[in-house]
Amino acid sequence: MCKAVTTEIFGKVTDAANKEPIPYVNVKLYGGVPRMAITDPKGEFRIRTAERVDSIVFSYLGYRPRKIALKRGGVQELNVEM
Repeated sequence: MCKAVTTEIFGKVTDAANKEPIPYVNVKLYGGVPRMAITDPKGEFRIRTAERVDSIVFSYLGYRPRKIALKRGGVQELNVEM
């Protein structure tokens, strides 16, 4: 029997110019069944899945989307500037 591998990513999204947190950024995992989340009012997020994922995309109106490759499995901290 195959054991499920859980991937958990957490961190903070900030503006590259002024370093301020960006609230309500769309966070989407790709590679398997898409999983989505949004950042909280402090720009923080946490997303977890047992699906196969290979990348994460951050998007917000007025900013260029950021796509970042992921390692599958484990807990990863990812702080992103947009």
